[in-house]
Amino acid sequence: MGEDQLAAAYAKQMYSRLYRPAGMAGARLADDPRGLVTNYARGNARDLTGTFTTLPYASVGSYAPIGGALTTLNDMAAYVRLQLRAGVSVSGRRVVSAGNLAECWKPHISVPVDHPNLDPDAASSGYGMGWYLTRYRDGTSLIWHDGGIDGFTSWIGFLPEHDIGLVVLNSMSGNRFLPRKRHFRLGAECSSRDGAPGSAARGGRGHSPGRLGHPRLMHG
Repeated sequence: MGEDQLAAAYAKQMYSRLYRPAGMAGARLADDPRGLVTNYARGNARDLTGTFTTLPYASVGSYAPIGGALTTLNDMAAYVRLQLRAGVSVSGRRVVSAGNLAECWKPHISVPVDHPNLDPDAASSGYGMGWYLTRYRDGTSLIWHDGGIDGFTSWIGFLPEHDIGLVVLNSMSGNRFLPRKRHFRLGAECSSRDGAPGSAARGGRGHSPGRLGHPRLMHG
């Protein structure tokens, strides 16, 4: 099987086994959103002179599993709800077992707390199967990941104990700290220093994790 055939087969499996059953109707693996939707974002970056420039769409090739997803914010909200509902989609369909997802959340290695001066209540941090786990002093856990590719950056995270998640999609390269500010704010809002739950908007119902590459934004 050639490279193009493998890529097409992989994209088909992702749509049939994850995107569609999870309620992510607009999500797909593709290099270029043109021809798929009429309203889409363009990636941007600074050139050598520091001037903002729009980047051309490029083939993601072997990076497809970690950066090939074209998606909308509504699709990503459905994905977060899948995590918080222990593998059950917004339509009530079981997509993956709660036990399988829980394994993804388990930290297998210890990593330093990200920017401890900005996240002083974070007690520990680890990395599992595609997810970072930041644990706060009151026992709250923040499950998250970030990344970037071809003029886009993204951040996704959720706090199971508070049944809330956040997705930040940004059409600018080299700006990963902006989404992380949301990370610190989300952790601070839901983790209080006296052990009582903080204030935050609530999401779906249930608890548990999974895995997705860094998405690029489409509006359609």
